[in-house]
Amino acid sequence: MKKHLINISRVLFLLFAITACAPEDWTSPSEGDIPLAANINATITVDQSINQVTFSIDNQACYPIWIFDGETYSTVNGLSKIYSQSGTYEVEMKLGNANGISDGSITKSFTIDNTLVDFSSFITRMAGDASKEWVIASDEAGHISYGDTGTDGTNLYSAAANEKKSLGIYDDIVTFSADSSYTYDPGTGGTVLLNADCSLFSDYNTTGSDYTVPVETQTASYGFEVEGDDVYLTLPANTLFPYIPYDDSYENPKFKIVSLTANKMELIADNGSIAWHFILVTKSSVDAERQGYDPDSDCNLWKTATFTNSYYYAPGWSQIADPEMTQNGNSYTISLPSATSDQWQAQCFFNTDLTTNSVTNYDFSCKLNSTKDISNVTVKLFATGDNDTFYFVENLSLKAYEDSYVIMTDMTGLDIDNVSLVLDFGGNPDGTEVTLSDVVLKEHSCDDGTVIEDDDTTVDWDEDSDCNLWKTASFTNSYYYAPGWSQIADPVMTADGNSYTFSLPSATSDQWQAQCFFNTDMATSAGTTYDFHCIFNSTTSIGNVTVKLYKNGDDDTFFFTKNISLTAYEDYVFEMTDMDGIDADAVNLVLDFGGNPANTEVTVSSVILKESSCGGSTTVNWNADSACNLWNTGTFTNSYYYAPGWSQIADPVMTADGNSYTFSLPSATTDQWQAQCFFKTDIATSAANTYDFHCVLNSTTAIGNVTVKLYKNGDDDTFYFTSNISLSAYEDYEFEMTSMDGIDADQVNLVVDFGGNPANTEVTVSEVILKESSCND
Repeated sequence: MKKHLINISRVLFLLFAITACAPEDWTSPSEGDIPLAANINATITVDQSINQVTFSIDNQACYPIWIFDGETYSTVNGLSKIYSQSGTYEVEMKLGNANGISDGSITKSFTIDNTLVDFSSFITRMAGDASKEWVIASDEAGHISYGDTGTDGTNLYSAAANEKKSLGIYDDIVTFSADSSYTYDPGTGGTVLLNADCSLFSDYNTTGSDYTVPVETQTASYGFEVEGDDVYLTLPANTLFPYIPYDDSYENPKFKIVSLTANKMELIADNGSIAWHFILVTKSSVDAERQGYDPDSDCNLWKTATFTNSYYYAPGWSQIADPEMTQNGNSYTISLPSATSDQWQAQCFFNTDLTTNSVTNYDFSCKLNSTKDISNVTVKLFATGDNDTFYFVENLSLKAYEDSYVIMTDMTGLDIDNVSLVLDFGGNPDGTEVTLSDVVLKEHSCDDGTVIEDDDTTVDWDEDSDCNLWKTASFTNSYYYAPGWSQIADPVMTADGNSYTFSLPSATSDQWQAQCFFNTDMATSAGTTYDFHCIFNSTTSIGNVTVKLYKNGDDDTFFFTKNISLTAYEDYVFEMTDMDGIDADAVNLVLDFGGNPANTEVTVSSVILKESSCGGSTTVNWNADSACNLWNTGTFTNSYYYAPGWSQIADPVMTADGNSYTFSLPSATTDQWQAQCFFKTDIATSAANTYDFHCVLNSTTAIGNVTVKLYKNGDDDTFYFTSNISLSAYEDYEFEMTSMDGIDADQVNLVVDFGGNPANTEVTVSEVILKESSCND
């Protein structure tokens, strides 16, 4: 990006550009509606462990103007600064909105208790127990910004979320280790990004815009310096960083640290002419938000695969020139200039050299994003040259500019010499671009650190329930049975209650040659979510059965289109939960057994279509403020056994703030049960119920073996659970237990043992929830 040499102040810029501060009915500035400084509702909080101060206001439709030492510094609500020196400081505040800026100001003071001489708390947050990987916070607006020198570097430009995706910056990883080592990894793209005004690596600066330079992984060291009241992160000369805004930031890299948590840091590089602001987050936090497996892991077989692309692009079934595909690392953008109308008219193949085997199970994931809606995209992973040997066929609907994911876990392995991936965008509008990214194929046993969480939803699949819409539906059957695409007599269907057997005497060879329809009178609504279930059993194996639930008369409006493989005489339980509803006066179910052998009988039974909210479909709602939470109405007393070296000392200090409890443990302990903290409650439970429990733990130091136990008062052997967990410094640990069988207890106690804690540890236990599983307010 070019630096804009326009000296416009942040305050004036906001006055005319930030509509978020304007009242909803505002049409033009009104002098009478200029905010008053006297109305500023400001909060200043100080984290004394690293001298970090956070400044915020709670004034609707307004923005703050923070002034330090007489100079306007920032208008960010939630601004953070770190101070190196102890003392009492002041901040001057003004208030602005769409109508103007307050004439007056107010001043508030805050105190820093200690001068920073030990940066171990910084290292702990940046490196954890050993090391942490950090990346640019691409999903956050303002992850890269710049402004006037001496400010927080945000008032002249702020990057939109993912704005620089095409420039290869978001796969760069910087690693801070506890031994003060620093590693820069240019990621799969292998490049670093430089500002257009840099003179470094000038052979690559040919376009007048930001430019990329191929680089290798670099290892160095990092340290901290204090200048005045500020703390700086320093790197050796000529050390790489994901973005180089000016020459000196590479030749003498130095960043002011303005905010630092266990998962996020904000840095400012200021050369006296311009200030650049960077937001980084831990890669683990991004991965936690990411759906699917880790594309950068060494487990990912796709990472080292080679492939060729081929296409079948045939609007109206008349093949035209291949789409254009652009690759950027593990990201592939396919340009589809012409519209297609039907499935399989826009097929894009990745024909790889990947091999799989039948003794290994596999995982797959990928992300898709389209510039336009496409209602029926097909994704298939199969054996090159053998369309009937495949891992999966998935159909999904893409919404413009929304990420969609395909995630397949623990797939039974197949003996395949070359695996191919095909994506079909049939039905695409003209001028569509689709990006496939983060492709992963891995052995299931190879742990890349990803946890694919099970849905907390459990569904009671009771076909006889009044919730089952199929139970009261009426339907007619119709067929398209066409071996070799020549239609013959309909299959015979025999019904026995909610069980339907189709007899297919003649073999078919292709998908859609053996379609069996249930044309029902069931209506559904877009304002409701639904669950679907059925069981298949076939007398022969069929490699590619299609199951589709759709709107009558509109084949492109559907709940799902799925492809499954049936093994002879084995039940296949098919389930779809929590599906977004569609407005349909009648929905149809079609089952296609195309590819069936001769003399096949397929039974479809236990068909269920129900509203998700009806019956036993529940999602655990971890709402600490809910009326379901028994902890909210319970009372408790605290007691302790705090005995370093098994010699009991004074109790820890516990500070409560609503449903948040902080325990201060000044002395180290070495063994389990040496730091027990009890909540002795008056909460009663019953063996007739099931219960859910939840809390969040966060410690200022790492503790390798924390014990959490919920038990009957006076009976240590009657308990809901005893669990041992490991806490990392400054990282939340969310502890959950669901659907626990109840115990008859007049009172239940919670004990948390921090035995093995380092000295001067503080542990916060918050968002404590104990609820009946059936209560989900």
